[in-house]
Amino acid sequence: MKRIACLLLFFSFSFFALTVFADPAVTDDDQSHPHHEDLAAAQLGTVAFPISCAPSVKKAFERGVALLHSFWYEEAEKEFQQIATEDPNCAMAHWGVAMSLWHQLWNHPDAKVNQRGLDEVHEAKTTDGPTTAREKAYIAAIVAFYGDSKKLNHEARAKAYSAGMKKVYESYPDDHEAAVFYALSLLGSEPHDDATFANRRQAAAILEKLFATDPDHPGVAHYLIHSYDKPQLAQLGLPAARRYAQVAPPLRTLSTCPRTSSPASASGRTTSPPTSLPSPPPAKPPPCTWAAKATSSTPWISSSTPISKAGAKPMPPR
Repeated sequence: MKRIACLLLFFSFSFFALTVFADPAVTDDDQSHPHHEDLAAAQLGTVAFPISCAPSVKKAFERGVALLHSFWYEEAEKEFQQIATEDPNCAMAHWGVAMSLWHQLWNHPDAKVNQRGLDEVHEAKTTDGPTTAREKAYIAAIVAFYGDSKKLNHEARAKAYSAGMKKVYESYPDDHEAAVFYALSLLGSEPHDDATFANRRQAAAILEKLFATDPDHPGVAHYLIHSYDKPQLAQLGLPAARRYAQVAPPLRTLSTCPRTSSPASASGRTTSPPTSLPSPPPAKPPPCTWAAKATSSTPWISSSTPISKAGAKPMPPR
């Protein structure tokens, strides 16, 4: 029955998307060129990430970070590359490119991508531009992932990155971005066979606090969905799933299931990432996290669907 329901969701969404994106007012030229400048805070959510780069690139940088939080990695990479072109001394632009290359919840970068990431973090560390202690901490964390790619396996480097982000999170408790990226790193470094969901619980505890005070942050809502992306926890993710649909409406059709969880799968991991989308997004299946499956049969999260807590146990704070 679940398979049939998912197929119905897919076809209903496909019909909707085709009618929307077949609009003759949208030319081929429009479809082939991403318009980052058109993606405002109201469309991507609200991100505040202070940097010591040129004032002219600060809004673009926050737009790039918001794209990262919505897993729009290819577009985020282009945004950060453009920033590096406009401000060659912006160390954090190279941090952004390095972050765009690693899709934490589903991707194990190969040697070529690891080398690209290493080159970017080298640029971030050696640029002549000013960098704050906070920015250096962010850069050091991603260096921990790319730096030993020839000696350590992916799991060890993901844990090293998470340890680095924990330091940023603890050193800058008022930095919401540090908290959000640390929470994501916990999900990205989750042991495959952990039936206690310890990393997910820790990530959710961090994100729930932020969700209460910063519900318009795209990463908070999005990563909460993934924190609860297990059938045992799915109902807990419904409020975040609905909020994310409101926070980033143009992106709500992005796949939120780089990991495919099922009752028969203990690890919940697959190697099939969602397709990176140009702007505007093409027709795609609806989000397929368990939280999304638990909502009504609309192609996206319905803000009017009643929340049922049946069978969901509240998670204790950590």
